[in-house]
Amino acid sequence: MSIRILAIVVLMTVSFHALAQDPCLVLDVPEKPIISAAVSYVGEADVTADYPDLPKPGMTEFDAQWEFAYFRDIWGGDVDLDAVINARVFSDRSFLRMPDQLINIYLDAGWARRYENNLGCQIRLRPGLYSDFEQFTGKALAVPARLMGVYTISPDMSVVLGADVRFGFERVVMPVAGLTWAPSDTVRIDARVPEARLGWYFDADWIFEAGWLWRSDSYQIRESNQLDREMFTMEEQRAYLGLTHWMSDFLSLSLQAGLVFDRTMEFKKQDTVFDLPRKSEIDDAFFVSLTIGGPFL
Repeated sequence: MSIRILAIVVLMTVSFHALAQDPCLVLDVPEKPIISAAVSYVGEADVTADYPDLPKPGMTEFDAQWEFAYFRDIWGGDVDLDAVINARVFSDRSFLRMPDQLINIYLDAGWARRYENNLGCQIRLRPGLYSDFEQFTGKALAVPARLMGVYTISPDMSVVLGADVRFGFERVVMPVAGLTWAPSDTVRIDARVPEARLGWYFDADWIFEAGWLWRSDSYQIRESNQLDREMFTMEEQRAYLGLTHWMSDFLSLSLQAGLVFDRTMEFKKQDTVFDLPRKSEIDDAFFVSLTIGGPFL
């Protein structure tokens, strides 16, 4: 009899701890549009290289994301599946014989689990194609991964620590760390790398945001004209201001504008045919981005 009573007490205690966990700003993600599409333009900028009078390349970028599945209670956690496409098109790339277009097509699969004592974790896998648009190679298939631990200090504050691990990229490891804090119902601060954001919900349907983003993207390429530089990497930082208007619970329109800076583009191998530079710096430039999100189903 005493064993049964003890077992009931233990089960009630475990259940109480599971129910008593604080809400987490990182793992308890709010609803988002099922489908989103964005177009961005980065203005023309000078390239630092050992050639005079180089053209000034600009760039147009297209993004689309579809959250097509969400499952609860999978191995003790929740699973979300997104299909993502990102494409970059350059306005003038002939001076360095750059790829015409670059493209990422991948599955963004995440698994998040909550533990006792306000601990949690998130694992994301992004298997897909990372290449130029004209000729795909087997090396273009990659599986970048994010491993991240989460500790919820209070319902209004969480800290994260982890890393993005991307074999086959120029920068294999990128840190993921920082603090998420909601000091009020209308303000949310994500002081994190590789992306930070301040969101101010100044109205029920309007959000003002200021943010910073660090990107390092690598693409496997196959070249003609005796070139064989194998991989092309673009790295940059962005600082921006933005405004989002929610026209309904799932339909939104966002506008961002800001500065792209600390920009480099680099090939894996040195060119031995045309003596082109392996790494070049690009001056700062403005950018503007328009995003629409909604169910569209």
